[in-house]
Amino acid sequence: MTDFEQSRTECRHTPEELVGKEPWPKWILWLFLVVLGVNILMVLLAQGTFNGLSTRDSYAKGLAYNEVLNAQQAQEALGWQVKPLSLKPVVRQSSPLVIRITDRGGNPVRGISLKGSLYRPVQEGFDQNLAFDEGQPGEYRAMTTAPLPGWWEIRIQSVDPAFTWVERLQAVMRNEEEQR
Repeated sequence: MTDFEQSRTECRHTPEELVGKEPWPKWILWLFLVVLGVNILMVLLAQGTFNGLSTRDSYAKGLAYNEVLNAQQAQEALGWQVKPLSLKPVVRQSSPLVIRITDRGGNPVRGISLKGSLYRPVQEGFDQNLAFDEGQPGEYRAMTTAPLPGWWEIRIQSVDPAFTWVERLQAVMRNEEEQR
């Protein structure tokens, strides 16, 4: 009798008996079932919550992307520079936003009509429109009130129909206690 045949005859349990008596195969099966169940639950919960899109008509805006590229080329051809002079918003207090717009030669850009918005990229429902007035030549001022602390974007556009110009500036809104 060979060693192999002898080792087979010494085994006292059949494979069917071992699977039934050992608990670890069942525990592995249960582990995979629990993980699968949790994954299915997370997928169902994720589908019922915020979809991540805060842009209205995103499909139509995607189709008009060439117009966006043309507007960016027109903006670059102008050579305008936007510099924030005063950007220290305080939560729930009216704060000035002052920007200076200069042309390629550093001369102030005068007499343009601007509109803007205070936009919260992480949460809907708190966006605000900004009305800019020209103070000194090339300096435009709007009052902002941030209802919540956190990250905001300030979007500025010229109202002139010959071109569309947008500059985005990020500002961190802080509580009054943090600014003291």
